[in-house]
Amino acid sequence: MVLCTATQPAIEKWLKPYFVKEICNNHIEIFRKLKRASVRELGEITEQELLRKVNVQNQVLIIVNTKAEAHNLYDMLEEEGRFHLSTYMAPFDRKKTLDIIRGKLIQGETCRVVSTSLVAG
Repeated sequence: MVLCTATQPAIEKWLKPYFVKEICNNHIEIFRKLKRASVRELGEITEQELLRKVNVQNQVLIIVNTKAEAHNLYDMLEEEGRFHLSTYMAPFDRKKTLDIIRGKLIQGETCRVVSTSLVAG
């Protein structure tokens, strides 16, 4: 059996008696080469500080805790290249927006996205 997942569950305790073997010996090196984003924890800052930092970025994703926070930040972002993702959106509209975002990212265009954790899927 071969398991292939980005978020492997802790299954070794159940499968170890049957033999568990990593088939990718250099996964840390592969992760380093495939890195496409950086994550920075800013700690507690005001909305105005966040907006100052975000509005100077060409491509950025902001993930906040609530839909209301996401909508509020979206309204305050500079209009060029801003996007808002929400579970309030119909799946078709969310997919359409994600397709536009992907296109902008590939082209290196301005793309500032505000969302809740729905993006993780």
